[in-house]
Amino acid sequence: MRKQSRFLPILNVILCVNVILCGTSFLSSSSAVVQGGKAKAKQGEDPYTLNDPKLMKKLGYVSFGPFDFADGATTGDIETFIREEHFLWVETAHFKIGSGLSMIRFPSKNKERKKIKDELAKLGEKIPAFKKRHKYMRPWLRLHLFAARLEKLYADLSELLGVSDADFQKKKVNPGDPAYMGQGPYLGQEGKFTVILFRKESGFARFFQKFADGKLYTYPRRHHFLKSGNIFFGSCEEFADGTLAIDAAMHGSVVYNVTQNLLNGYKMYYYNIPVWVKTGLAHYYQRKLNPKWNSFDQIKEYGASKRKEWNWKPKVRGRVKHKVFTPFSVVCKWMDYSKIEFLDHLMVWSRMDFLMSLEPEFGEAGEATERKRKFATYMNLLSNLVTSDETGWHTPDAAAVLEQQTKAIQAAWGMDPEALDEAWSKFVLEKYPTR
Repeated sequence: MRKQSRFLPILNVILCVNVILCGTSFLSSSSAVVQGGKAKAKQGEDPYTLNDPKLMKKLGYVSFGPFDFADGATTGDIETFIREEHFLWVETAHFKIGSGLSMIRFPSKNKERKKIKDELAKLGEKIPAFKKRHKYMRPWLRLHLFAARLEKLYADLSELLGVSDADFQKKKVNPGDPAYMGQGPYLGQEGKFTVILFRKESGFARFFQKFADGKLYTYPRRHHFLKSGNIFFGSCEEFADGTLAIDAAMHGSVVYNVTQNLLNGYKMYYYNIPVWVKTGLAHYYQRKLNPKWNSFDQIKEYGASKRKEWNWKPKVRGRVKHKVFTPFSVVCKWMDYSKIEFLDHLMVWSRMDFLMSLEPEFGEAGEATERKRKFATYMNLLSNLVTSDETGWHTPDAAAVLEQQTKAIQAAWGMDPEALDEAWSKFVLEKYPTR
């Protein structure tokens, strides 16, 4: 079987509301920070764990580098080639993460401030140094936050799929076997998922030109490193007119893009699955964080007027009421991003909002076993279409994927696309406000 290159041709545009956060400024980094009020970190050392293996283990960390990153490139190679960035690195259970993010002031807005305080409280349960008051979010702190956020996303998606790490460590079987779970331990991928958050657009561009596909991009980008089996996401503070320097915006963008990478990687990334499911779940997770920050793939009509349109429920309700939307029977067949427009993004998000309302309430004793994980059923039927014979492994074409999807939708939700639209419309008219 020939593994085909899967460059992910997406244009992520951040739609922003309240672009300038009150009290937000971008400051230079400081190297030494007091650890627990007792000891100072050495130059280049993490101020929270002091690189102590026992404390690192509490956070689920493997290394602060150096380590192999993707397709033969190491963190040292990346640092040497991109000297304008000051990278910090961490390898977690499922990710390899690089960060050149700036030091910024701690958010002043109550909702975002509380969110970060809650995140730090969870980290503080493992290492007390995180519990101290923070006036600034320094580069090391931001690295820790994004490491925790990414692992939480991985855990949430694993729960939705009804899988654990143990499911990907069983004896390997050939594609096509019902027990096939991919080629590696990371949702089926051979390599850990990779992320770099750059400070400068020039650093981002140089990374892609040297280590990825050699092209120049001016927007967040996903990429598949075939040799090492890593699926990568990269972004930069300077994108979207600098709004990605805001922590909430960057967090949302990371969740939106890495959600799609995780779904692509489920049981090994051999072929593309329909756009609606990846985009819909990505929007669903991103908007759960903060509905005012939204990311998009290749929308043609993006402009300044769209930046204020974050209150999606009334807009969706109005179009559903008057039956002005692209039918799901059409939407579910889109295999790339060329046809999806701004309003389609709203509709696939809303359909996913409806489908998630049908899922078990995870975490409640007995509930998840009493009600079938419908989304998992859909993904399992759609993610095992590679076949093998004496001539090798064979990937399905788009027609085969769509034929299987028809069966998967029926098996998961007990509806065909037309019935699903009818049930979704009823959900929207009952649950969504008019304004």
